Amino acid sequence: GGAGRGGGAGRGGGAGRGGRGDNRQVQGGRGRGYVPSQLADARAEMTLHGIRNATRAQKTFVKRNGENVSYILWLFDNMPHFLNDEFRRVLQREDGQIDYDAFFRKKYRGKKTPEERKVDFRKQTLAKACKAILKDLSQTPTMETVDLEAVSNNVADSFFQYLCARKKKGGGLMMASCYSGYRSGLTFLFKRYGRTIPADLNDEISDLMKGVKRI
Repeated sequence: GGAGRGGGAGRGGGAGRGGRGDNRQVQGGRGRGYVPSQLADARAEMTLHGIRNATRAQKTFVKRNGENVSYILWLFDNMPHFLNDEFRRVLQREDGQIDYDAFFRKKYRGKKTPEERKVDFRKQTLAKACKAILKDLSQTPTMETVDLEAVSNNVADSFFQYLCARKKKGGGLMMASCYSGYRSGLTFLFKRYGRTIPADLNDEISDLMKGVKRI
């Protein structure tokens, strides 16, 4: 005999129909005030800051952030003067401290050559350092990575040279949509630092992208 429909215990001891709030009991014997962690997280995010962060899905953020890391590392190896001075010094320190001896002591059964493995390990190490500075979607980057002013003044060399270098492993061109994605990544990088691409620069990028798509 459970209590009636007004909120007493139901047949199995659970809450009745009248207790359907978000703080209702859950299976497992937890008390009346128990709030599942997922619900608690959702409540915590219901702020203006959280709403703004939710406008771009986490999946999209990961994709754009990954594209920007690739761009940053390409600049580091090919055009380091387009990087922020302090950030460039951070990457240089990381690069000089990579312990390849410890890496090669680990067992490996793959087919990559030692040189290929070394290149991959270096890229992974530097990418990790970049991501630590760029932070997650809900956080602000700890420092400027790319010198956005320098990029704005010479987008042909600083960005479209990078697009020209992005090819498939066999040397073939990427799909046009891939290059559009890299362009979106650049726009996203500006937004990460609270900036927008100036109209004249956006026009120049659009014209150059038309050329990319015609090739």
